[in-house]
Amino acid sequence: MGKGSNYHTKVTQQEDEYLYDEEGIIRLLSIYNQIEGQTDEATVTMLSDLRTALDTDVLDGIERKVIALHYFLELPDRDVKKLLGIKTSEAREIRMTAPEGVAAVMLGYRAKKLPPYKPFKAKGPDVLGEWLNAVGAGEAPVYSFTREVQNALLRWLSDKAQRDSLAVETVRQQEEGPPVFPRDFPDYVERYPFYTEAQLEQMDRRLGGLSLVDEGKDNHAAPGWNQVRQGTVTGRKRSVSQDEKNGTFREGWTKLYK
Repeated sequence: MGKGSNYHTKVTQQEDEYLYDEEGIIRLLSIYNQIEGQTDEATVTMLSDLRTALDTDVLDGIERKVIALHYFLELPDRDVKKLLGIKTSEAREIRMTAPEGVAAVMLGYRAKKLPPYKPFKAKGPDVLGEWLNAVGAGEAPVYSFTREVQNALLRWLSDKAQRDSLAVETVRQQEEGPPVFPRDFPDYVERYPFYTEAQLEQMDRRLGGLSLVDEGKDNHAAPGWNQVRQGTVTGRKRSVSQDEKNGTFREGWTKLYK
């Protein structure tokens, strides 16, 4: 079969996965941001139908706000609750039931098309509040938002009441720039110097043979038993050497210096 058969199979799979019913629309809304950039005809058609349905009066003001915040800005119910002043259970119920009306429009239910949107621009400091009012009134789309709205949301999330760590760091980098590592190390580095690999190996060998004790021989304690050596000697390690003349072995101690 030709190339077209594979295409039609793919379209059929897409339509089966995202049926134009309530559950299918919820799935489609949930991954809108992930598949928006896809260019295959099936996805483009579905998303176009979805946006057309969202641009009607089938949703009331609070439903438009909840869908915009939860599905497109991807906020959890607790944040939707704080922004809209509703209960968490209400936010959850709205996001699960509102897609039913959207599905009805996509299946042919006649709904009034909203007036053309105007570019959103906040007039005061409450950017999020103004944008949500515009969305609820049908003056701004639920599925897109400006950089101004994104920045306002980041600042809201980084506020002490919410304290989203990722939002806090994003806002900090927006204001102060990305992290900068100093070329001149602070004073504490001098107290904890960096060692080369050879120096580290030398210290390992020294510690491996460290001994501050000479037990002597035949249970007779040697002078200085159990005392730390003074000066630069930090300890000793046992060593064995061979006399080349008579072939005998000699046992002794090698000093370890600091």
